[in-house]
Amino acid sequence: MAGIRKRNWNGVHRRAAGISLACLLAAAAMVTGSCGKKPEPEPTSEPVPATTEGTTKDAILAPPVPTTPAETEPAKDPDEVPESLVKAAQLEGALTVWGSCEPEYLEAVCNDFSGRYGIDVKFRRKSSNDIYQDLLNSGGSPSADVWFGGRYDPVSEAAADGLLAAYEAENEGNLKSRRYRDEEHRWYAVSKDLIGFVVNTDAMKDPAPEGWVEAVDLPDTWEDLTDSRYYGRIAMPDPKITGAGRMIITSMVEKMGRDDALVYLRKLDGNVKTYAESTGKAAELAASGDCAVAVTFLHDGIAAMRKMNDQLDLVVPSDETGFDLETSAILKGCGHPAAAKLWTEYILTPGFGSLGAEHGSCRFPVTEGAALPKEAERMGLDMESTIDYDFEDAKDYASVYVEDFYAALVE
Repeated sequence: MAGIRKRNWNGVHRRAAGISLACLLAAAAMVTGSCGKKPEPEPTSEPVPATTEGTTKDAILAPPVPTTPAETEPAKDPDEVPESLVKAAQLEGALTVWGSCEPEYLEAVCNDFSGRYGIDVKFRRKSSNDIYQDLLNSGGSPSADVWFGGRYDPVSEAAADGLLAAYEAENEGNLKSRRYRDEEHRWYAVSKDLIGFVVNTDAMKDPAPEGWVEAVDLPDTWEDLTDSRYYGRIAMPDPKITGAGRMIITSMVEKMGRDDALVYLRKLDGNVKTYAESTGKAAELAASGDCAVAVTFLHDGIAAMRKMNDQLDLVVPSDETGFDLETSAILKGCGHPAAAKLWTEYILTPGFGSLGAEHGSCRFPVTEGAALPKEAERMGLDMESTIDYDFEDAKDYASVYVEDFYAALVE
């Protein structure tokens, strides 16, 4: 187990990886030279946040973005957007955004966009599934222009149904990887969320004497979670009713193959104390000490740290993990196409990418130069330790894999 968490007299916690002798010698040379019973997996309904709506403050006309003649043009500023598009969007003067992200984050992004470009923005908070259904019922005339913060599955369904408009953004080069955009440019990712381990090491041991210094191993790989020391100490989101629970299963199928994944998941189940009704609840069980480890989305772990227990540890499995995407897309047939394209250029800039860390979003931006949540920065989490996740296979077969999982538990 590579991760170690140390506790000393002042309560400071930190993670450290093992250091090889070769590394120490090289460094020296440089200096010289210079939980309860598991519930039955019955289907239930996952709560949906209440719908919220609002509008930005009075639009303040922003000055046009300066440009340079092409023959002398320097390297493109990553926050630059085409001046002609800014003018076209300002002529339209308005934009309506449907958002599936946190309400505080949605409002902050809409206000920032309005203040930068002088465009009045109306916004409404709705779940991804509700937005998808509204688009199906719109008859090609949606009452909004942009879908912001939508999860991959419903957004990709909307793209396949011809409900999203293609737009090849000039700023797409700011993305860390091409896998963070649709091949036909119908959506762009704004952030991602990793399945990881939210660890409360205090729940793994007896209280230590004051001033005692001790080291506690953190689980580092998926296989570590099957160790007997975690018996009855793990919480997971219920795969039947949560996206994170399904993604844990589909990720294991992706990593190991279907048969080996079922063998592994049965072993993991032997250590699970609770299958929680939501991803956030799983993280809170770790934060409260009811469980020692929650296997869930890491953004829920960060939220639990901020709300309940800032001494939790977050682990990205070193043998890679699955992830979900939060996206932005232009709605086909929208009333303000230029403003919607300008929005797309805007959400692909590093300046936008850092807003989430400042306004209640605990997810991880996918644009170069954007700030991670401070907790992820402090722990040095590797956001790219992910499998080449097959979203389409997961979308088509996740329910089958979940059924296989529950069938395997009773064999």
